[in-house]
Amino acid sequence: MPYGDILLHTGDFTELGLPSEVKKFNDWLGNLPYEYKIVIAGNHELTFDKEFMADLVKQDYYRFPSVSKLKPEDFDNVQSLLTNSIYLQDSEVTVKGFRIYGAPWLALFSCILSLRAFKSAASGFVRLKGKETAYREDRLRKIQKLILLADLGP
Repeated sequence: MPYGDILLHTGDFTELGLPSEVKKFNDWLGNLPYEYKIVIAGNHELTFDKEFMADLVKQDYYRFPSVSKLKPEDFDNVQSLLTNSIYLQDSEVTVKGFRIYGAPWLALFSCILSLRAFKSAASGFVRLKGKETAYREDRLRKIQKLILLADLGP
C-alpha cells in the first residue's frame, strides 16, 4: 500500500474476532506505512462486543464453533491487542486537526435508528432496544461538529 498520513479501517478485519485473528491483523497494521492507523470493529469482530459474547457463552455454539474454545478471559479485553493502531468504539480522536469519531454501528434501513454492527449482524436478527436507540441519539448529538465520522455501514 502507498504511504499515507492516516489509514482508517472501518471493520471486518477478522472472521470471528478470535485473539489470534486480532493479533495477525495488528501485525499487518504494524507493517503499513501510515503515520496514524485508526480502527473500528465490524460485525465480524464478535469478541469486541462483551454483551453479545456474554449471551453467546450461555447458548449452543453451533453457529460459531471456534468461539466455543474461548474462555471469557480470552476475549475480556481483546481490543487491547490492537497496539499498532488507535481503536475507536463510541469514542473520538483528533489527528492532524481532524476530529474523527468511530463507532461499530450500522444504519437500519437508512433511517436515524441504528444498531451496533456486531450486535445485530452476529445475532442473525435485528434487535431494537430503546436504550440502544437512546444511546445512539445521544452520541449523534455529541458529535454534530465532527469533521469525519467512521462507521461500518453507509
